[in-house]
Amino acid sequence: MNAPALNTSARPQVKVSSLQTVAHNGGWDIEAMQSLSAHLVLWVTKGQGRCTIDGVTRGYGPHTLICVPAGTMHGFEVGPRVQGFALFVPPAIGPDLPREVLQIRATDVFEQGEMTRHVEAIRTELKGRAPGFDRAVAAHVALLAIWIARRAARNEREAPARTSAAQRLVRDFTGLVEREVDAGKSVADFARALSVTPTHLSRVCRDSFGKPASEILQDRTILEAQRLLAGSDMKIQDVAEALGFSSAAYFTRLFSQRTGLAPREYRQRERRRGD
Repeated sequence: MNAPALNTSARPQVKVSSLQTVAHNGGWDIEAMQSLSAHLVLWVTKGQGRCTIDGVTRGYGPHTLICVPAGTMHGFEVGPRVQGFALFVPPAIGPDLPREVLQIRATDVFEQGEMTRHVEAIRTELKGRAPGFDRAVAAHVALLAIWIARRAARNEREAPARTSAAQRLVRDFTGLVEREVDAGKSVADFARALSVTPTHLSRVCRDSFGKPASEILQDRTILEAQRLLAGSDMKIQDVAEALGFSSAAYFTRLFSQRTGLAPREYRQRERRRGD
């Protein structure tokens, strides 16, 4: 899923969108495995689907809360019948949000209403932008974090399972990719650093994410390219070099294949959206 476009000159802000908006209007590439610099809080009100987070695939249904900490590799399946909200919360604004992946099914009608009201309160403040709205948003995020913590304390059914060796390998790999996405490293380089063969690493990634290690690395690299194109004035060639591509031509070809737009066209589209 693509993060909201970077704005390096402004302080980080909370963003809230409907799931259908971010999934189908280009705001979030749900097919790609990726991580975000912001915490992601999903509140699914209708529909069902699957998500893969930190190497674990699970289903979700109506009235499901999913918390994905910043820097966690993930991907979501959002079908046409799925409704709900996605909250992108910078760590500085949501320091008390869960630091571990959390999924909760709210079966009580009162709880469902509470969660929706928290989200709507944040949306209202962001939309109205009245004086002090940023402080109000931070306060509502704090209240949301308290609600999640209280509800999680009773969420015994969703207690985390024991981590397997394969899950540890996947987490170590995605963590390295996140830290070194601009190092120009190959799957073989990452496999060597993890003391496994590229074949084994790809097999474990395919079992966990449904994609080989090379595609996960490519997903993350293209996402970083999108962030640089949308949030900076770097030349296309400089973006290619920063991400370790052998040439700007190869970068342009791969970017166009993966996004359907040339880098320059993508930058122009994102800037028009920001106007």
